[in-house]
Amino acid sequence: MRNSATVRPGLLWVTPALLFFGLFGLAPVAVVGYLSLTSWDGIGTPQWVGLANWSALPGDGQVRGGLTVTLTLTALCWATQTRWRWPSGCGRPVPNASGRW
Repeated sequence: MRNSATVRPGLLWVTPALLFFGLFGLAPVAVVGYLSLTSWDGIGTPQWVGLANWSALPGDGQVRGGLTVTLTLTALCWATQTRWRWPSGCGRPVPNASGRW
């Protein structure tokens, strides 16, 4: 039989982390998920529209433009922050912050 002083209170230790994750991780995702199914101007009461917002998404020109900008910036950031060479072999590898190649 174990001594009560050597048994770790596992659930007691993990409870603050679970509460923090639930409050700042899961709750905002749930609220945003609910709001995506409503029509709301931010002031009045949200009106339920179901999947109407999601079905209108593919045909929206602003969404297409936003995705284009996001994917372009992602590609440019990847290209400038990743150590790689062009197929022609130009470009010399550079050391990282620790001085390693």
